[in-house]
Amino acid sequence: MKQPIRLCRRVIMFAAIASFVVMSAGSSRAFAQMTYKAGDRIEGKVSGEWVKAEVRKVEANGSLFIRYDGSSVDVLTFPDFVRPAQAATPIDNRKGSNPAQNQPTPDQPAPNAPKGNQPAPQPNQAANANANKYGTRDARTCKEMKAPVNGAVTAALAQTYVVCDREKISGPYLHLVENVKAEVAAGRPYNPNLDINFPEIDVRFPVYPIRGSLTSYQCYAVNPNFTVSLPGKNCIRYEEPQSKGFCYKTTFGDWRCHMADLSYTNENFFPGVAPPKPEF
Repeated sequence: MKQPIRLCRRVIMFAAIASFVVMSAGSSRAFAQMTYKAGDRIEGKVSGEWVKAEVRKVEANGSLFIRYDGSSVDVLTFPDFVRPAQAATPIDNRKGSNPAQNQPTPDQPAPNAPKGNQPAPQPNQAANANANKYGTRDARTCKEMKAPVNGAVTAALAQTYVVCDREKISGPYLHLVENVKAEVAAGRPYNPNLDINFPEIDVRFPVYPIRGSLTSYQCYAVNPNFTVSLPGKNCIRYEEPQSKGFCYKTTFGDWRCHMADLSYTNENFFPGVAPPKPEF
């Protein structure tokens, strides 16, 4: 009777092992087949932390274009760096994660300051405390944006105001621009259908279409532990050769100029590049 009992035990053990292997294989396949589609709420890994985002586009090779909450730019990432949205509040809502809460450091000279009486972009004091962690210069802001008080905005001023509009810290990223060129068209009257999304617009003044080109950078904080934030490779560069936008006056008498190239073609997209060189 002992031999049949041993045989029975072996059969039971083999069946249990086989069942475990099948379950494991099924689980692995399910994980490998996890897919996303445009509009899915997810979280992306940024410098070791998970940040809420939305899937914007899925490429044939499985890579994803996603947009982090609080950002206005789509970024390319890979399935290894995303997960379905979790119920817990992500780090971008934690106390102290807002760069504006950091202490400012002294001013630094603004690069490429326009000549004459034109206001030059100034270092963003809220960004100074964080600039070094991106391995680049500070974002620039404009202390004065009221020129010209009367008449059309000049091309030189439009370029300055575009810099001050585009450069900022937004969510986990530092956004910078270089090589900004712009030309200004004749003004047109305010159009409530076209201009409804212009914040604080003064409808009594003309709106000026602008066009040109620029190079934009979206940079992660440097972290040698993650591929997307390696030192000297922590930025995505976008060439924007067909940028378009508008300049207009606000009810406070300030000018606002925004310009961007929304084509997002692959030949103008360069991940894993160095940020602009810091200024000393």
